[in-house]
Amino acid sequence: MSDDLTSEVISLLKDTFHMEECEVDPEADLAVGIGLDSLSRIEFVMAIEDHFNLELRNHVTQKVTTVTEIVELVRRLRSANSQTRSC
Repeated sequence: MSDDLTSEVISLLKDTFHMEECEVDPEADLAVGIGLDSLSRIEFVMAIEDHFNLELRNHVTQKVTTVTEIVELVRRLRSANSQTRSC
């Protein structure tokens, strides 16, 4: 299922690494399936942080390995931030 947030993260990945959309499978492993090495992964995390104004570094671990997992992490952090701000 592709939603607006997934499309936004894929677009950010494509723009950051000059990729075609057909190269990005949201379920593919970032390293093996998409081809991001450790430095590229850090660059992608920084791009996400800048784009969404979030702090991911403390949350991104080896367990977050796909675009879909990153989207879910961004969704959770945005939700947590909006709940914190509304108090």
